[in-house]
Amino acid sequence: MQQHSLNVAAATPSGRGLRLGSASAAAPLGGLRHRAAFTLVELLAVIMIIGTLIGLLLPAVQAARESARRMSCSNNLKQIGLATHNYHEARSKFPNNGGDGATLAITCGVQANWSAFGRILPYIEAREVYSADYTQAMRTPIPMYYCPTRRAPALYSGVAKTDYAACQGSQRSVYDSASSGSYSGSIYKGYQHDGLVCCNVCDMPAYGTANIYCAQHGKGAAGAGPQAVTVRSKDATDGLSKTIMFGEKQVGSEKEWLTESDENEACLCPGCDIDTQRVLNNQAAKVPRPDVPSALVFGSKHANAWGVVMGDGSVRYIAYGASMPVLESLAGRDDGKTATLE
Repeated sequence: MQQHSLNVAAATPSGRGLRLGSASAAAPLGGLRHRAAFTLVELLAVIMIIGTLIGLLLPAVQAARESARRMSCSNNLKQIGLATHNYHEARSKFPNNGGDGATLAITCGVQANWSAFGRILPYIEAREVYSADYTQAMRTPIPMYYCPTRRAPALYSGVAKTDYAACQGSQRSVYDSASSGSYSGSIYKGYQHDGLVCCNVCDMPAYGTANIYCAQHGKGAAGAGPQAVTVRSKDATDGLSKTIMFGEKQVGSEKEWLTESDENEACLCPGCDIDTQRVLNNQAAKVPRPDVPSALVFGSKHANAWGVVMGDGSVRYIAYGASMPVLESLAGRDDGKTATLE
């Protein structure tokens, strides 16, 4: 008997039929195929690999961010140095670091008592702050005065701060002979500030026996009284490139920003204050160091070094542990000692 096969066509939108038993009919609807899912072991392996990659990349990302912050800090120092030189160009002298007084109103109401940071405001495009009432000026943060590694430009304890300080010099001890008036005697008279940016006065009786005497006013002449300090570029006989003008300052913890003596004043006023000035000499108490605890010295929030701007406007970074005799030589403008940073 002859057998005949029966072909049945299924209607399709195109009018074409599919033959039963054909390969096309056996395929899943829509062409989808079944795939096996990840096993738990495979998923954990992927998570571990991702975690390892993040662990490797995170230090590099943090290092890149700190490098950017340090570059910004370096630029701040550069701009402060340029503004100081513009001030010198306009007034034929470096800005001094002002003075201190009995009350805030008496001190800050007179711009002659403002710090060098206040005096250079017109040269950093902040003339409106310089021209404002001192109460408003003291509450106006200047972004250039903040190191981004340490903190954001803002008010702390109600006033604007700075993360930089003028280098008053080496604070050489002054001895005065009763007979000759020279430094060779044994009568202690205080300190000599021999930096490029000094306090506004030579003799400050308010500081008791630790009076400040300046060589340009008689080398410790008793009874000289308060006198204005004028430092010009020509007075830096050691060389501007070998004299530190400003540097990063060390401060305490964030909590201490509100309480420590080096953080209790605004950056603009009063001027002759530890908030805006530091000294460098070969004493353990003056060794620059990183933040915490507060030690009233130069230093920074950076891990390995602190930045300075030299008298010629160049910016350098000095490693912690650098030779203190070298740093003392770099602090004084006319001590006859010249040193070079490696």
